[in-house]
Amino acid sequence: MIELREVTTRCQLKEFVKFPDELYKDSPYYVPILHSDEYDALIPKRNKAFDFCEAIYFLAYKDGKIAGRIAGIINRKANETWNTRHVRFGWIDFIEDIEVAQALLDKVSEWGRSKGMTSIIGPYGFTDMDKEGMLTEGFDKMSNSSLIYNYPYYPEFLKRLGFEPEAQWIQESFEIPEKLPDNLVRTEPLIMKKYGLKFGQPKTYFSKVRYGKEMFRLINEAYAGLHQYSELTPGQIEKYVYKYAFVIDHRMCCFVFNKENKMVGFTITVPMTADAFRKAKGKLFPFGIFHLLKALRKRDVVELYLIGVLPEYQSKGATLMIFSEIHRNYRACNVKMGITFPRLVDNNNVNGIFDVFQMKPYVRRSCFIKAL
Repeated sequence: MIELREVTTRCQLKEFVKFPDELYKDSPYYVPILHSDEYDALIPKRNKAFDFCEAIYFLAYKDGKIAGRIAGIINRKANETWNTRHVRFGWIDFIEDIEVAQALLDKVSEWGRSKGMTSIIGPYGFTDMDKEGMLTEGFDKMSNSSLIYNYPYYPEFLKRLGFEPEAQWIQESFEIPEKLPDNLVRTEPLIMKKYGLKFGQPKTYFSKVRYGKEMFRLINEAYAGLHQYSELTPGQIEKYVYKYAFVIDHRMCCFVFNKENKMVGFTITVPMTADAFRKAKGKLFPFGIFHLLKALRKRDVVELYLIGVLPEYQSKGATLMIFSEIHRNYRACNVKMGITFPRLVDNNNVNGIFDVFQMKPYVRRSCFIKAL
């Protein structure tokens, strides 16, 4: 017997947040997210996305034990932007029982229909800053706390329940070469001179805050045409900037400005922190913070976290400048290997630029859709 209960109390929300830690306790690849970050996302008073979103959460019980969880989300801004009536599902986890998966998805579908939605899509979060994309290849690769990890039966169950792939993302790994191709090295100074481009580097906390605000405004412009992108509000930008500014290492980032001192491109790289988050077990205090700070000083493996270039500069070589600069930074910091951020397989403006490194497949993710 499967029972669905709406999450309405703090105790239930705590069970909702902690359920994956129990489900994946024997997996060597799952990386727990900080529980405090989950509460920040799921509690309306803490998440500015609720200015344009509404959400509902459910727990599934089987034989008296928690067997699954799911969030239903309606992002009104994204639906208006893309002329859709999607109800999103996210924060989805379940035991290896297709009836549990069906019960969870049916409950969100029912809620979505009651709100006038015509399709269910996911896994997505409130915005693109949340986890999205179900793992479909690379189940034996280490995840990280900002990405979804799931068992292989997840996508198989969704397909059996009538869901179809709606978008796909890829991640690749690459070793850091001793040097870049000669033609790229020769081209970089010519591009800088022709278009009046230059590098900037935030070395203090306050300069990181200033750069961060400009970076997220650039993201809104550069990502506007990407699949299901939901523009970040000033309130969201403010929160993200102050939350992450203290962990960003200026030596692992690159910012490109034009002659008017407007940011036109950037990339953010962070050290691989999976082991630290696994040791923290979802808690920053009292000891998790020490594991994290130690991991941030270790840079042999890094994750290319974010990249963005204004559309009008994508054909002017700004991206090549970024890769030249991060290659210099990687070499200076003794980085041995990198892992790219998830990028849409049909995002041709980005996919080709990684050819400067010898890329190897790492993982693949998909979002799924079904008509209501």
